[in-house]
Amino acid sequence: MNLNKFYEETAIMIPKRLFPQERDWTCSIACLRSITSSLKNIGTECFIVENYNLKPGPLYSKDIKELNILKDFSVEFGCDLKKDYELDKLYSLLKDNYFVMVESMINYDHWLVL
Repeated sequence: MNLNKFYEETAIMIPKRLFPQERDWTCSIACLRSITSSLKNIGTECFIVENYNLKPGPLYSKDIKELNILKDFSVEFGCDLKKDYELDKLYSLLKDNYFVMVESMINYDHWLVL
C-alpha cells in the first residue's frame, strides 16, 4: 500500500447529524444513527435498544447484520469479508461518498464513524 496518496487529498463524508452514545455500551447504535441520519431516521437510541431487545455489551458487524436494522440501506458488513479492510479500501469508500463506520480496539471494542 502506498501511504503517500493519503497525504495528497482528503476524503470525508460528514453525516447530517452526529449522535452521541447515551449508554456506555451503545457506540455502535450512535454510529448507526449518525451514518443513516443523512438518509433516513432509524429511531432514537431508546427505540433501537427496546425494539431490537439489545442487552449491554458489544455489537459486532455480524450482530448488526442479524438484527436487520439496516435493511433499507445498501450495506457491506465486515463479517461478510474474506479479510479485514485495508486502509486504502476505506479511503476509496469515503472518496466514493460512502459513510463508513469501523470497529476498533481503542478501548475494548469500540465503533467509530470515519
